[in-house]
Amino acid sequence: MIGIRKIFAAAAIAAFGILSGCTEEKQDPEKPLSSDAITLSMNTVSVPEDGGKAEVTVTSSGDWRMTGGADWSVPSCAEGHDGDVITFEIAPNDTDADREVKYKIFTGSAVAELTIRNVAGYVMSLVSDKENDMSVDGGTVYVRLSTNIPAEELDLAYSENGEQWITCEKRTDVFGTAVLTLNVAANPYYEVRSSVLTISGHDLSSDISFSQGQTDYLSVSGAEEPKSFSDAAAEFDLTVSYNVEYEISGLPEWISWTRNNTVEDAENPGLSIDYITFNVEASDTPMRNATFTISDPAGTASFTVSVSQLREGIQTGIIPDRNMRQALADKKWIELIDPTNNSTEVIIKSEEEIREIDKYYYYIFNVSSADCSSIEGVEYFTWVTNINLYGNPNLKEADLSGLHNVTVVQPMNCNNIERIDCGDNSCTISLGGSYSSKLLTITGTNVSAITGNDPYASGPASFDITGCPNMKTINLTGRSGINAIYLTSSQKESVIITPDTIECIVKDN
Repeated sequence: MIGIRKIFAAAAIAAFGILSGCTEEKQDPEKPLSSDAITLSMNTVSVPEDGGKAEVTVTSSGDWRMTGGADWSVPSCAEGHDGDVITFEIAPNDTDADREVKYKIFTGSAVAELTIRNVAGYVMSLVSDKENDMSVDGGTVYVRLSTNIPAEELDLAYSENGEQWITCEKRTDVFGTAVLTLNVAANPYYEVRSSVLTISGHDLSSDISFSQGQTDYLSVSGAEEPKSFSDAAAEFDLTVSYNVEYEISGLPEWISWTRNNTVEDAENPGLSIDYITFNVEASDTPMRNATFTISDPAGTASFTVSVSQLREGIQTGIIPDRNMRQALADKKWIELIDPTNNSTEVIIKSEEEIREIDKYYYYIFNVSSADCSSIEGVEYFTWVTNINLYGNPNLKEADLSGLHNVTVVQPMNCNNIERIDCGDNSCTISLGGSYSSKLLTITGTNVSAITGNDPYASGPASFDITGCPNMKTINLTGRSGINAIYLTSSQKESVIITPDTIECIVKDN
C-alpha cells in the first residue's frame, strides 16, 4: 500500500509541474534566449525640399550594418559600432512629387528600419523660347513653363517699361505646364525697343527677353514741288528726316549737294534730321530738266525731286490732265518740264516750232484715244482750226472758248460727253460714233450746224442747243436713240432738223 501511494504522489507532482508550466513564458529548452538589440534615435526623418543633412544615432548590442538607399540620399557610412552617428546628405528635391527611401540596420538577429522622406519642392523651367524677336507689327507670344506653381500665383515684372507694350492676356495650367498668352503691341516709335520679362513665384524665376523692331521712317520735306529756275545758277534746300540709311541717286552732273547739318529730332526720339543744300549750275541750253531720288536702299520709301532750268522767253503753261500732257508730248507739241509727267507745268511749243515738227497736221488739235478727262490747256494752241477728240470716253466737258479759229469739232465716240462750249468759234459739230450721255448741251455764239447722220450709231438721248443762237441745221438721219432736242421758240422756226420725227421741245429762258 505504501508503494502505491508513492507512485500516486510522484504522478501528482509531475502533473502539477506540467500545469504550473502553462503560466510561464514558453521557452525552447534546446534554444537559449537571444541578447541582440538595436535602436535608432529616430525611425522617420523628414527633410524639406531644399535638402540638407540628417543625423541618426545607432544604439546596438554589437557591430551593425545598413542596407537600402537612393541616389539623392547619401549616408556617411554603411556599418559601424554602438553609439555611432550616421549623417545623411539629402539633395534638394527638384521634382514635383514627394519621395522617400527606406534603410534596414542589422546587428545579429536584431533589425531596425529607418525611413527618410524628402517633400516635393516648387519647380520652374522655361519650355518656350528664351529670346523673342518681334516685328514692328507685334503679335502673340505663348510662354510655357514646366512648373507646379499655379499660373495665377506667378508674378510678372518687366524691365524698361515693357508693361506698356507687352500684356498678359491669359493664364492657363495644362498638365503641369503654365501657359501665359502675351500680346505684343505694334511699335509706333522710331526706335527699337526691348524688355526682359521676369516670371517668378516661390523664390523661383525665369527671364524671357523681348526685342521689337522700329517703325522705319524716311521723309523728304520740299521734294513734292518741282524746282524751276532760269538758266542762271541757283540753289534749293531739302530737309530729310530718317532713322534708316538713305541714298541720293540719279543726280545729273550739273547738280551737286552738301549736307549742312545733322540734328536729332527732339519731338520724335529715334529720328535724325539732315539739312541739305543742292546747287544748280548755270545752263548754256534753252531748257534742261532732271529728276533724282532720295530713297532707302530697300526702296520702301522713295522721293522724286524734279529740277528744270528754262531760259527766259520760253512759254510755259499748265495742263492738268496727265494723259493729255503725255499725248501732246508724244506729238512734240509740248515738252515736259518733269520727265516723270508728275508736274502739270509744261513748255508750250510755238506755232512755228510745231509747224516744223508736224507741218501737215499742225492745225489739228489731236488727242484721239488718249483717255483724257479734261482738255484744259487747249487754249495755248491758238492757231488750230480742227479739234479731234475721238475716243475719250471719260471726257464729259470740252471747253473751247479760249480758242477763236476753230471750224470743226469732232467728239466722235466721246461716249459720256455732256457739254461742248464753243465760245465764239464759227464751227460745226461733227458727231460720229455712239454716245451714252442722256443730254448733250452745246453752246457757242457762232455754231452753225450739227452733223451726225449715221445708221450704225446712236445717242445722245437728247440735245440742248438753246445756247447756239446762230444754229442753222441739225442732221441726225439714221442715228437711233434720240428722244428730243431742246431749243428756243425762234430756233424752232429757223433751224432745219432732220429727221423731222425728232421731238422738239421749246425751252426759252
